[in-house]
Amino acid sequence: MSSQRAGGPGRGVPLASLVAVALAAGLAGAAFHRGFPASDLFPPLVVAAVVPVVVTALVVFLPPLRPLRRGAGSSPRPPRPRPVSVSVGVSALIWLAVVRFTLFRNGSPQAEGALPAVWDGVLNGGARLLETTLPVQGSPDLLVVPQALTWLAALAGAELVARTRAPLVPVLPAIAVFVAGVLLTVPGAGSNLGVAAGLVAAVLVLVMCRRAELTGTAELTGTSATRASTGAGRGRRTGRTRVTAAVPAVAVLVVTAGIAPLAGPLLAAAGPGDGERYDVRDLRQVTLDQQAAQSPLDHVSAWLGHPDDVLFRVSPPVAGNIRLAVLDRFDGQRWTSSARYLPAGGRVPPGTAADGARKPAGDVPSVTSRLQIVALDGPFLPHLDRPTALSGSGLAVDVRDGTLTAAEDHTGGDTEGETDPADRRYTVVSVAPREPTPAELASAQVPTGADVSETLALPPGLPKVVRDAARAATGGAITPFQQARQLEQYLRTLVYDPSAPAGHTYGHLAYFLGTSRAGTSEQFAAAYAVFARVVGLPSRVVVGFSPKPDRAGGDTATGDVRAGDVRAGDVLVWPEIRFEGLGWVPFYPTPAAATDNRGQVATTAQGEPSERAQRVAEAAAVPAPPTAPNEVPPARTDSNRSVLLLAGLGAAALLVIAAVGYLAAAAAAPRLRRRRRARAARARERVVGAWQDTLDALDLAGVPVPASATSTEIVTMAGAGVRVGAGIETGSAVRTGRTAPAGSAAGIGSDAGMGSEAQAGSAAIADLAVLVTAALFAGGEVHEADADAAWRHADRVRAELRASTSRTGRVRRALAPGRLARRRSELSRPPGSSHRSNAAQSGERGSGR
Repeated sequence: MSSQRAGGPGRGVPLASLVAVALAAGLAGAAFHRGFPASDLFPPLVVAAVVPVVVTALVVFLPPLRPLRRGAGSSPRPPRPRPVSVSVGVSALIWLAVVRFTLFRNGSPQAEGALPAVWDGVLNGGARLLETTLPVQGSPDLLVVPQALTWLAALAGAELVARTRAPLVPVLPAIAVFVAGVLLTVPGAGSNLGVAAGLVAAVLVLVMCRRAELTGTAELTGTSATRASTGAGRGRRTGRTRVTAAVPAVAVLVVTAGIAPLAGPLLAAAGPGDGERYDVRDLRQVTLDQQAAQSPLDHVSAWLGHPDDVLFRVSPPVAGNIRLAVLDRFDGQRWTSSARYLPAGGRVPPGTAADGARKPAGDVPSVTSRLQIVALDGPFLPHLDRPTALSGSGLAVDVRDGTLTAAEDHTGGDTEGETDPADRRYTVVSVAPREPTPAELASAQVPTGADVSETLALPPGLPKVVRDAARAATGGAITPFQQARQLEQYLRTLVYDPSAPAGHTYGHLAYFLGTSRAGTSEQFAAAYAVFARVVGLPSRVVVGFSPKPDRAGGDTATGDVRAGDVRAGDVLVWPEIRFEGLGWVPFYPTPAAATDNRGQVATTAQGEPSERAQRVAEAAAVPAPPTAPNEVPPARTDSNRSVLLLAGLGAAALLVIAAVGYLAAAAAAPRLRRRRRARAARARERVVGAWQDTLDALDLAGVPVPASATSTEIVTMAGAGVRVGAGIETGSAVRTGRTAPAGSAAGIGSDAGMGSEAQAGSAAIADLAVLVTAALFAGGEVHEADADAAWRHADRVRAELRASTSRTGRVRRALAPGRLARRRSELSRPPGSSHRSNAAQSGERGSGR
């Protein structure tokens, strides 16, 4: 897969490896597909994955313009590769030109000028991506994040391919970008499993190509006799043996790439509630400043004082309720919101059961509404039900409740002011939630947990009249729904008065319940929410509007309905109760305007749809279960299940970590041990190290080597597992046929010690046994040539063992726990305790003592 080019930089262009690097970088960048539309994301990714690889190949492998000067009789010298700074600099300039004329060709909404826009995107794009709901609609300052990361991964991988011999390191930048893409797009739609599978395949291709190229390079560029003989000894380690050697590394990559796309679901299961998943955006979300943003509940009385003022318009007109703000915190003085807002992208993630979100109705189509703010004060923006998609500038969304605010100066006011009314328009796509059935309402239970405790909290100082009214209203109720229903019915016996004094503090509620008995929907909803918390029902207050059905503009006769005016007099406040499995269910305690049925229970209250009233009446008719009012309900097992789930996930994570660590140790330990032996300081130690490496190779091949075996016995045993090495180049007496002097160490292992069975064994291991015996007991000097010959014999024995044993057996024995444990213990034994623990004991085995 590599070719030697004349005048090339020392070796051929590793074309296949460069292609694999580009493929891996492109797949890594594709992990961002959950955060961007495919049409916006993939074109810049393709460019970012291919161009830096091509640039690196041209800069590193392109021959110089002028041939190198050579003196008379001198051999041609290959040119040195150009410095990495040149390659990186050229790639950076090309990247700047690419993003300038592609992503930022029309500028950026964040900065003026092309270069400042690019700089701003590089510095702040990642933070903005964490502060925006997904997917992002092609904003260049955000698209530059995956594009730049993919470019860096491709550049780093190509440089590592061109300048190093590592088979696996070039793909690590792509893996890092893949993990970043997964983490940054956790709440997006779709899955990264397919991308992960493709990345693993690219890694495997790269490893195979690198090993094939590096093997061919070693054979082509060897210049010394030692390197040539070493290459001959290792030349057979190609094909299937190379693939087998890559198995541990690829296994680690498979585990890494497989876990990354599953990180979101795993963290979701370990979250505090059902379906809640960890999202790094939680670290970037901001809570609305309630002091700077006045609660819309404080505006209710003012709006009712000017009921004909148009606050905003909706097109097409709607007949249902419009939501403005959700207030779930009460301090005894005012209701505020705990919402955490993110600048909105094109899509709003669906709510989770852990947040009390109601499931969308499967048989109801989505509704697209175009809204225009006219005179609505405050940052809160109206919308229908829970949004699923948004379009418009300066929008922020709370991903838990789906409420909207203005992220910028988008808050309305005088239409003749500085802000153009066209800038205060936005579009919301909503899906109506599924309404619970009467049976579900009748049997609904109250959830428990830390996320519910805040919506049950009441500050100190609750007036006695409020507490007594709550308990009197729910007298005889058994189920949570019965309690919620009776609270609604109790408040409907009071009087709705749009001119009633404003306020929802403890004092205002005591006056409303004990003295005036009349109020606006502000007092009705606030009293209901406090009542509910007194009796143990999680509650919150919603501020919105219930527009009249005859507010459409345009010509209704021709069907030209332009918009529906929503006026100040349409304001309505209602409470919601959270039920297990049903989410936040609205209740409507505000009675109809006081007319003929003053003081009577209204069939339908303000804002209550008629079908809802029928459903609640059917639920109220369902008989209550035979449970005594004071009976303690059975203990919930949610916390136990959570503990067991966390324990199981922790155990699984530990097992995965242990497995990955074990695979890495099994792959790295033998290589490190062999390298340490081959690079010993003294030639004698290198010869002994070659013998020890051969014993390890015999163990790996399944050849039994007892601790008490002599070198003659070891050579005989090896004959059963190693093919006869005819024509092996050696430097020993066995190869040359010379007889060692009588009584010498060489003679012990050649003529005196070896019988017919040994002669049928491997000549390489026989020669190695002679060398190690002579090195330890002959008394003479051991030369570097002897050490080199010993390692050539060891290489040949290892190659023959690989060729004569099954791949499955080698891998199984390499991963055996006893093998690693035995190797660690042998390194710490004192001299004289084992033939493999030190050089002296190895020599005794070689001599037959």
